[in-house]
Amino acid sequence: MKKVVSAGGACIAVMLLTSAVTCQAGQSATEAEQRRAAYAFALGTSMAVADALGRTCPSLDSKAAETSREALSGWNRRNLPYLLSALKYERSFLETIFAERGVEALQQLQADGRARFNAVALAALSQMFSDDDAKVIDCERLVGAVEGGIYDYREHAKFFPILEALQREGNAP
Repeated sequence: MKKVVSAGGACIAVMLLTSAVTCQAGQSATEAEQRRAAYAFALGTSMAVADALGRTCPSLDSKAAETSREALSGWNRRNLPYLLSALKYERSFLETIFAERGVEALQQLQADGRARFNAVALAALSQMFSDDDAKVIDCERLVGAVEGGIYDYREHAKFFPILEALQREGNAP
């Protein structure tokens, strides 16, 4: 159950037994929550891809290092603009929370956000590697998947339209 209260040009939606969500004028609480979920998805996915291709696979051997870094570079070219827009939106969102609700509300939302994007990153990493011990074969498969766009934001039907909207609305850095 949601209760929406107007506050200084923004709205505060209080979800019973959950934390508050503040949204920009003209934005519903549901839309604000969807944008925060898209942010968590984008950040968590980028953390997983960067960790796998920028740290884990390069540590296995020199060939894996080269192909992993090339795949990561391509992934960044395709996805970084959307991630930066989501980060800008989240920063603005958290600034509004701090101004309207104070430091405790800000800290709670930051903790909730960390939990969300860490969960996304861990889920992605568990799909990327066959077990806890990364192998060259996992990295070869992952490089092919990343180069094929499997981990690109545009492949996620639920969140990509939101990430596109954030970029169109001027959240680009």
